[in-house]
Amino acid sequence: MNGRTRRWLGAGATIAAAAAISMPTSASALSSVGVGEVGLVVNFASPGVQPPPVLCAGVSFSFYGGSQVAAITIPGTQAYVGPVALNGSGGSACAGVPFDSGAVSLTASGSSGITVGGVSCTFSGIYVRLGSAVVVQLTGPCTLGGVPEPTAGLVIAGVFRPTVGNGVTSPVTQASFNGAFALQG
Repeated sequence: MNGRTRRWLGAGATIAAAAAISMPTSASALSSVGVGEVGLVVNFASPGVQPPPVLCAGVSFSFYGGSQVAAITIPGTQAYVGPVALNGSGGSACAGVPFDSGAVSLTASGSSGITVGGVSCTFSGIYVRLGSAVVVQLTGPCTLGGVPEPTAGLVIAGVFRPTVGNGVTSPVTQASFNGAFALQG
């Protein structure tokens, strides 16, 4: 890992920590918390994220993937440990290679033979990308291990890497996203 990548990852972690502090909480004690890794494939609608000299153009995308290593503590029940599938879409009115921000929505679902119950959530919120560093902040209803969470918060931080198109001489039409998430209910 070179110094530039470490700086981007450090900046993403700092932003994720700040975003986690602003996650919604109720007056009562937290009922669920969770963490895990995230791996996604992001597909951009044509023409994709345009390379310079275009610095701002509308873009839409869909993604799929998830977490093979998710752990969610649910008071009063067993903890959920297992895979979580993530699928969703989003877009921006002004996206470019150096910067992008916009709206995103995703569904999270999972079941595990290790524990009783599963995960079923519908989130919406915002994302910000600066270069390759991405932070996503979402809220929405979840059912975790059979326990309803009317307003759970989810923060995802990670690194975006073009896999089809390079963003320099050709538009980015597909990318990978790897990072981590924190869930708070």
